[in-house]
Amino acid sequence: MRKVVNVIVAGVPTAARDVQEWRSKATFKIGGRKPTTPVSKLFQSFSPGVTDELRERVVRGLSESGALARRDITASVEDAGEFLLEGPYRFNGSVGLDESEMTGLCREFAAECSGRDLVVLVGGDHAGGLLLYGFEGKVARFDEHSDACATPATCQAGVTRNNYVCVAIRAGLKLQGEITCVGVREGESPCETVRSASGAGVLDIDLDVLTEKHGIKTRYGKGNLSPDDLIHAVRLNKPRAIGFFEATPGDEKAIALVEKLVVEAAIARARKA
Repeated sequence: MRKVVNVIVAGVPTAARDVQEWRSKATFKIGGRKPTTPVSKLFQSFSPGVTDELRERVVRGLSESGALARRDITASVEDAGEFLLEGPYRFNGSVGLDESEMTGLCREFAAECSGRDLVVLVGGDHAGGLLLYGFEGKVARFDEHSDACATPATCQAGVTRNNYVCVAIRAGLKLQGEITCVGVREGESPCETVRSASGAGVLDIDLDVLTEKHGIKTRYGKGNLSPDDLIHAVRLNKPRAIGFFEATPGDEKAIALVEKLVVEAAIARARKA
């Protein structure tokens, strides 16, 4: 009997510039409607539509996948568009996101996706990965950087790319022991660093975790893992939610890798069902 995997794909184009002028162009909805969480004080962003190409390729790759067809699997895919995001908010002189509103959005997004077999998040700035932490299950983070400090309860207020892991713990989205790090080489972390991840329901992947020799361009450095390490992690963990961050827009090798990893995730979810 043919298996159907229900997938939702969403974009979080976060980074560092004000986007007030394109708020009206945002397309993201959950459950057929815009989020009820207030959109003020949430995010800064790249230019609008920065995740369009990757989302479209992921959707098409799932819909036309020969690897899925050979396994008698059909992917039923919804492209949910990009989140409705807004410009900077200041905490003690530092630009960041509002923690209570952002964590509220995390919980709302996870609740609205509760009927999906697989949730795929694609974005820019890795702070957008916080949305993955509202989903049940342990999180395996693949990143060259810790994106955290040693003391989540007392680190910088607000959400930035450098502390969003601490915010996930501080807000109660995850316990410290529910997050493991793979490939981290820079920064302090309250979470355990492991050589490979197992038992994770969520994979949070910053593509800068890959070594430079694989030719994938990212914004902040290069790590020490290979695409095969990521493929192995998807097959082993069979994640319910998976996110990809920090790829340079238009990088064909990065797009192809994300396409492959999402197909692998759909296969893994079908096998788990």
